[in-house]
Amino acid sequence: MTLMKKIILIAVFSFFNHFVSAQVTATNFNVNDCSGTNHDFFTELNQGKVIVIDWVMPCSSCLLPSKTAYNVVQSYATTNPGKVHLYINDDYANTNCTSLSGWVDNNGMTNTIKFSTDAIKMSDYGADGMPKIIVVGGKNHTVYFNEINTESGNSTKLQAAINKAIEETNAISKPQAINSYIVINPNPSDNMAEITLQLNTPTTLNIELLNSIGQKLRIISSQSYFRSGEHKLEFDTQALASGFYFIKIDDGFSFKHLKVYVCH
Repeated sequence: MTLMKKIILIAVFSFFNHFVSAQVTATNFNVNDCSGTNHDFFTELNQGKVIVIDWVMPCSSCLLPSKTAYNVVQSYATTNPGKVHLYINDDYANTNCTSLSGWVDNNGMTNTIKFSTDAIKMSDYGADGMPKIIVVGGKNHTVYFNEINTESGNSTKLQAAINKAIEETNAISKPQAINSYIVINPNPSDNMAEITLQLNTPTTLNIELLNSIGQKLRIISSQSYFRSGEHKLEFDTQALASGFYFIKIDDGFSFKHLKVYVCH
């Protein structure tokens, strides 16, 4: 066999090996982020989140694709508040959280969740590369995007993958415990507001206050059990700056966002 044929066969084999080893469904992890908050990946996906994971060194060559991913994720903050999240993980967990967080924040990628753990493995998704970016969503934990190097920063492909993840996540048939009747009163609110909601069936709810770009500010109710029927919950708005916020009501199968205005 000639040298050229050997090189071609090796290249074809390497490409095929990369293709077949890249997973179409995600691998679970349960770890703390750099702020000490625990994350169970599958639980968060089951709650309807679409999660973008970006592995970085960090280094200058990782910056442009990472910034692209950050900007694309941020573009969903008003249209789908609390839906799309960016996780930035050190490639092989050999950069500590302080250094990683400094690199992320100094490059303007605030509002991201940062990890430095080898429990989140890029090797689970085919070949390693800097940076490597994936998009995961849905009850089946489907991988909608999996790219390395320059293609990982392809904003058009990345946005199309996130849109597909959102579409298929929202299309999943789920039992609807939360009735369409949900009211916040008064709205605008000065110092205290009340949520009135109607439940079709008994359920457990997470109720959170989000800022205007979908970041969680406060937990109003965490894994609380509610009987079917009408419920009223008060929350304090006195310490909030004037502006608009979202109330996210999540029953584990579906969620709703309500806009609330604070005016002092």
